Amino acid sequence: MKELQDPCKSLATLQIARDLRNDSAQQIAALLAELPPATRKYIDESDGKKEVDISEDRARDLSIQTNDAALDLDISDQIANIRVFAGILQKQKSARQLLIHLLTKSRCQFGSNEAAEAFGNAQRAMGELEKRKQIIQDAMELEGAAVEDLEEEEKDGDNEDNDNKDNSELTLDWYKPPVEKKARTG
Repeated sequence: MKELQDPCKSLATLQIARDLRNDSAQQIAALLAELPPATRKYIDESDGKKEVDISEDRARDLSIQTNDAALDLDISDQIANIRVFAGILQKQKSARQLLIHLLTKSRCQFGSNEAAEAFGNAQRAMGELEKRKQIIQDAMELEGAAVEDLEEEEKDGDNEDNDNKDNSELTLDWYKPPVEKKARTG
């Protein structure tokens, strides 16, 4: 069970960090989406160059058209934030994959087979007890003991305690008990 808790804790912790970084990533995306087409054109033409040849008049026109918040961005810090955000997303993805792998490995049973087997054993034990009770009652009848008194006491007990209902209708259709292999002797 601890194997499943570790990826869950990791996902929760990473989700907090993701939420904190998500706001800045969305703000950057919104600022970049608001860039005027002329500014985008110069960005596309730069192809990653640090400096682009542009006249002073054109630079002034572009700066007037561009949002002040976009101009004030510290690009290196924002790129670092985006990389951290991407790293968080990657860690979350791997934690989710690990969790899914562990869940499928456990077959999502979490002890259900053991509980079903115990239930089946209890049902078989109840059946055996009913058979023994019937054998004892038959033996008492043969010996001349008063079986009617026993039956009256049983009826009184049934009225007081409804837990003695017939449990034969209780089944676990989904549970298939393991087949025991018998050793060949010969």
